[in-house]
Amino acid sequence: MKQAITAKVVKITTNKAEKILLNSGFNKKQAQVILSKITNFCQHWKILEMSLFGSVLREDFRVDSDIDVLYKFAPNHGWDLFDIVQMKEELEEIFGRKVDLVNQEGLKNPYRRYEILKTHQLIYRHEQS
Repeated sequence: MKQAITAKVVKITTNKAEKILLNSGFNKKQAQVILSKITNFCQHWKILEMSLFGSVLREDFRVDSDIDVLYKFAPNHGWDLFDIVQMKEELEEIFGRKVDLVNQEGLKNPYRRYEILKTHQLIYRHEQS
């Protein structure tokens, strides 16, 4: 039997996510709009968790830097490679800059996986009921 996915966003994640975006050069209004769009995006694409990692979280983040996004799909999401390309384009529109999209399930290199999972910052999560 399939589990229903609720749209319960963890509040602390929202507050923390806003702080991350503010530290990355977005103003408060931009951060709130981005987070609202991210919530809709994740619900549409059946994403359980979305995190940021890389330079967006560090002081070396620049105007021309891309945003590294880690995501985890709900089981049996059904998306293919063309859908992933569409997701990337939508996220680039939301953030207003290039995005590097990484599926958590696809992190096979143990060193890269360790570094990303050690430093990533959760910006969206919803729970299965």
